[in-house]
Amino acid sequence: PTTKVNIAEFANDELDVLSTVLTERAKRTVSRARIVGALVLAARQLPPEVVEALFPAYDEEAAQFIPVDEPPTL
Repeated sequence: PTTKVNIAEFANDELDVLSTVLTERAKRTVSRARIVGALVLAARQLPPEVVEALFPAYDEEAAQFIPVDEPPTL
């Protein structure tokens, strides 16, 4: 079974690119759900500090797409 997860539009676009790259490498379709699941499992094996260290880069990228009057969400 799967569930839906909302992600930022810019990250969704990047996920499409990553899916295309991995599909071309594997010579078969690699689903977006499988990629997200694999990333979550990989992140779970990392110390929380490592995952938290990725937040500034994400926030910086997200800031390019968020209107100035709208605060970022975590």
